[in-house]
Amino acid sequence: MENTLRIIITIFFVGLIALAIILFGVFGLAPLGQVGKNKKTNTPSEIVLDNGKTQPVESTSTGENIQPIQDRNTEHPPGNTGGVPPKTETPNQVTPPTPPPPKRETRLDVPPGSPDAPQQSAPISRNQLPVGSPEIVAQDGKLTPQYFAVKEGEEITLAFTSGDKRTHILTFDDSALMAVAIGVGPNETRTMKFKVPKVGIYAFSCSVPGHASIGETGVMTVIK
Repeated sequence: MENTLRIIITIFFVGLIALAIILFGVFGLAPLGQVGKNKKTNTPSEIVLDNGKTQPVESTSTGENIQPIQDRNTEHPPGNTGGVPPKTETPNQVTPPTPPPPKRETRLDVPPGSPDAPQQSAPISRNQLPVGSPEIVAQDGKLTPQYFAVKEGEEITLAFTSGDKRTHILTFDDSALMAVAIGVGPNETRTMKFKVPKVGIYAFSCSVPGHASIGETGVMTVIK
């Protein structure tokens, strides 16, 4: 009888302990776990500025990162985040075209080969000569033709050819054509372009020593 009573009492206490554990887990641990989550911090909805005016503020449920609404909008303008200033587009710059260099005007009253003097061409073949260009050929101690005519103010391409195995240099005696000088080697042809001076008679010759004396001379006549 006594043993049966002890067993009943033991079962009763074990049941009470189990019930207490269940009730503590449901009504005790669960509320404690939510204490830090559901707690709200009372934060002011506005702050007082130095000038005595009030300024509305925004805050989170935990009270962190409180700042005036107006200040926050000023710090990050619309369309910009993270405080990075917006990019400004620079208009495309148009580079003005480079003007062409001024056209060099040649002079005939300067020494041959000077910067302002007309320049002779590189050696060319005779079949490359422009149609109608006057040509003087030095061969066998004479210049052919010895006489030719051109018009005043006309721009001509004068050709000079060595028809033998000697070097020749064509020059004019008049200082008005001082800059015109064409030198050729054996069996070579070169040209020079220049503007014909005023009306007159202009003698020319080969300036290689001894060549003029044997007959390498001629005359260019300028007409209207």
